Amino acid sequence: MGRGRPGGNPALGKDWKYAFKVKGSEPLSKKPLHIRVAQSNYDELMEIPSDERLELVREAIAKALAERKEKLHQTSASAS
Repeated sequence: MGRGRPGGNPALGKDWKYAFKVKGSEPLSKKPLHIRVAQSNYDELMEIPSDERLELVREAIAKALAERKEKLHQTSASAS
């Protein structure tokens, strides 16, 4: 017994009406990042709608990495 609509979904053609769309200018990695967080953080994150939650986490990671890079740059500049 086959699954789904015979002939496939007509909206998944050339225009990809229902396909995932990247919001930023940089493409996403091919592999997902899996991390464990404190249960309280997880519960709070799960209260946020999925699309907002994902963007929040991506922005938080980008901000933390930029701050780390700046801190390392300042440390290496003061050591010179």
